[in-house]
Amino acid sequence: MNYKNIIIFTTTLILIFSTTLIKNKTKDLEEKIYLTRESISKKNSEYQIMLLEYNYLTSPEKLMEYHRLYFDDNLVPLKINDLKEIEFNKNSFEIKKLDKFLQNE
Repeated sequence: MNYKNIIIFTTTLILIFSTTLIKNKTKDLEEKIYLTRESISKKNSEYQIMLLEYNYLTSPEKLMEYHRLYFDDNLVPLKINDLKEIEFNKNSFEIKKLDKFLQNE
């Protein structure tokens, strides 16, 4: 009878300790999951705001409004072959033909 009580007591004690450990680990994991979800939610909200701002600022109507407001008729269309690159040295500068765009054609 004595051995039976010791085995039951030991088994119960092991189960209590293992349950405590499992509950603590689960609590830690749930906290990490919660923080990660909150972070994702915050980032998603920031992304939506930035996307809305970008879409608003780059809409064709808004771009035309900026064009009329700030540039009047100073802008003229250019061909991509007419673009040039300015390279600055210490006391001088050099104007070169822009080859980056011409390679893609």
